[in-house]
Amino acid sequence: MCNLIDSSATSATTPLRSRLSGRTFLFCTAVLCAALLTAACSADKTRTEFSDSNPASAPDAETDRTLGADLLTFSNDMSIFDQLQLARTRWAAQGPTNYDLVVERLCDDPCFSTKRRNTILDGALMASTDLLGDGYGDAETMLDLFEDIENRAANQEIATIEWNQSTGALQTVQLDFGSDRPVNTITTVVTVEEATAIAETEHGFASATQQCPNIDWTLISASAFTVSIPSDLVEQTIEGVDSEVAEFIGDDFTVAWDYGPYSNRLDFWEGPFTAEVVNYSGLGGRIVVAEPIATGWPQQHLTAIHFGRVYEYSQNSWDGLTLTVLYADPAMAATARCIVGSIEWSAG
Repeated sequence: MCNLIDSSATSATTPLRSRLSGRTFLFCTAVLCAALLTAACSADKTRTEFSDSNPASAPDAETDRTLGADLLTFSNDMSIFDQLQLARTRWAAQGPTNYDLVVERLCDDPCFSTKRRNTILDGALMASTDLLGDGYGDAETMLDLFEDIENRAANQEIATIEWNQSTGALQTVQLDFGSDRPVNTITTVVTVEEATAIAETEHGFASATQQCPNIDWTLISASAFTVSIPSDLVEQTIEGVDSEVAEFIGDDFTVAWDYGPYSNRLDFWEGPFTAEVVNYSGLGGRIVVAEPIATGWPQQHLTAIHFGRVYEYSQNSWDGLTLTVLYADPAMAATARCIVGSIEWSAG
């Protein structure tokens, strides 16, 4: 991450307590019953079926070996692990770095079908939009799908799979969990499309002071970011469980954040709200502005921002950030927007 903080800024800087362990103090998003995956981009594809009689369904003893570029086509007699390695090689060589990934998961009750559009720019997940309006589904890239395929193959849950011959993209996969599971099969279809453009959004301390010049700002430092808040806000004593949390309360605003693996994705809302995708120095986020009926806090308006992938603390495991601003007077919405717009990433 890059540090855009103006070191010459005269605002006071208040240190925040170090990262806490435990569960978040903010609301956590609901989790689905099973992960899915699949991708579609071209009619040029290979379909493989796996069964007890098909030796390709058994893990290959040489699953870690690298397949050479001279292996031109996916073959039904290749193990799923060899197919996956070839797909990863093809995607690295031929796949786009900027793309939209539309992932549709199809299943029957008690499982929820889902559909999301994920925008990936320079290989980084920038935005994830629920296309069915229920807030479910995973935010993921093609590399995430490959990793999930590897896990499913190790558990022998893959019934059929289809790849794009040119790019190695995953196109469809059917999972079979057996008759003893509440959900027997899940089919996922993924389409690779042209990337949605997301220009960098103006943000940071300088932006806040410029957009809201009448506010007396204080610069607050957290472990991975800084944020500017009105100087009359007082820090409260709260503790997180598995995340870094903070809360500041004043006459007009309550500002709180949750930085950790379970920060709220801002997917679940009922009632009037608006959503905006933002790009803060290469990290994609989502701003939600909600009226009181949608916030869950009586008589409180809300402006909130969420970044799903701020720091990768282990392979494919990410700390996210959700920062919320509550205010009773709707006339304070512009200042609340300046607060969420003041975030800057710390160096490191």
